[in-house]
Amino acid sequence: MDQIFLDLINYARLEYVKHITSNGNAQYAAIINMSLDYKSKFNSFNASVAPSISQLAHLINPYFIGMGNPFCVDCGNPWSLAVANKVVQQIPNDIENSILIFGQELGFTPGLGSLQCFFEEQLSHHDLLLNPDSAFFNPYKANDFRQVKRHSHTWGVYAKFVAGLLNVNSRDYKKYLIVDPKSNVRVDRFEDHCFYSELYDSPSANHAHRPSISPERVSFFQSNEFRDFLSRFKYIIIGDGDFSRDYSNLLGKLFGITVTKPVQTLTDVNKVCQIIKNKNQHIAISNYPLSSQWKYSYIDNICRNLK
Repeated sequence: MDQIFLDLINYARLEYVKHITSNGNAQYAAIINMSLDYKSKFNSFNASVAPSISQLAHLINPYFIGMGNPFCVDCGNPWSLAVANKVVQQIPNDIENSILIFGQELGFTPGLGSLQCFFEEQLSHHDLLLNPDSAFFNPYKANDFRQVKRHSHTWGVYAKFVAGLLNVNSRDYKKYLIVDPKSNVRVDRFEDHCFYSELYDSPSANHAHRPSISPERVSFFQSNEFRDFLSRFKYIIIGDGDFSRDYSNLLGKLFGITVTKPVQTLTDVNKVCQIIKNKNQHIAISNYPLSSQWKYSYIDNICRNLK
């Protein structure tokens, strides 16, 4: 694991623990800090939260970092925090194919039916980035655990953008998403070739409208640790209507990115995508969520112009 990503995880983890403690939820901060295996920690979480499911709203993680490949070393294998702090790798200077994708929010609704998902992607998010559990949940191989194969699912659209940027044809997405019936594993993983995060901190299965990004999420995006991490990606793809309507302001406010070149506009029926090319980063901002139906030709057009 490289120092930039390690610094980001440690910063975000500390801020999240402080956040839930200050909101009167110290018992859940204690669960995060337990020196137990994930299954035991989840059992403690499950027993604690089940009688009061409304508590989940106070445990939402505005310091969620994301999933996929952050350019860590051998991110398929678990590592300990001690090892992570010792094994510091130099990030390659060539970021020609590095891809960062921002969706709207995590795609589940907090509730009794999603407690384990909440535990994995909210409460234990930072610890699982530091020490993924091949038997529980690995955020570097998330789709192996969620087993989403639909091409219209958000991750299917992500796979199409990855294929469009790397293979010049978004129809090649299946190699990154579909399980080989003979080997029962994917030929390749889309998340090996991108990192993906969310603009909003409140999970929702139905893309519920978000009037604004929370102050804590804004603070996370404005941190030096996050911006150092952001700077390593050449291609940034953002899918959100509210962001697209105020992109020139929000790019600067949230990410410290100045719009320095004319914007190219690509349209397809109800979809509008703005293309921005700065010196080191090329950015695509869509007014439409990165889910549901996207034409292959439109994704290819975006990727072609983004490059």
